[in-house]
Amino acid sequence: MFQSLTIDEKHCWIFKSYSNRDDNLVCAAVVMSSAIVIKTLMTHYYPEDDILEIHLNEKPVAREISYGWNVNISYAVDGSICEIVILEARETGLYPISTERRAA
Repeated sequence: MFQSLTIDEKHCWIFKSYSNRDDNLVCAAVVMSSAIVIKTLMTHYYPEDDILEIHLNEKPVAREISYGWNVNISYAVDGSICEIVILEARETGLYPISTERRAA
């Protein structure tokens, strides 16, 4: 069963978590409104260092920006995100990815 995390009325993540794996390749085709969104990404978790890497594409990295002390985002020349690295991912609650649904 797949899980989803709604960001807003037009954006969401759809994912499947495999508890016995530290890496996951995700390819999703989602129909939202009048658009079809297809995205592939690779995640890898390093439990010994508590680091989560999310690879979004293979474009060369042009610049990197740190957001806080534990989140680093790498950007390509065209401004697209190449990779997100999260330090202490489990300790800060960002790994494993989970969703929580609340009644309205």
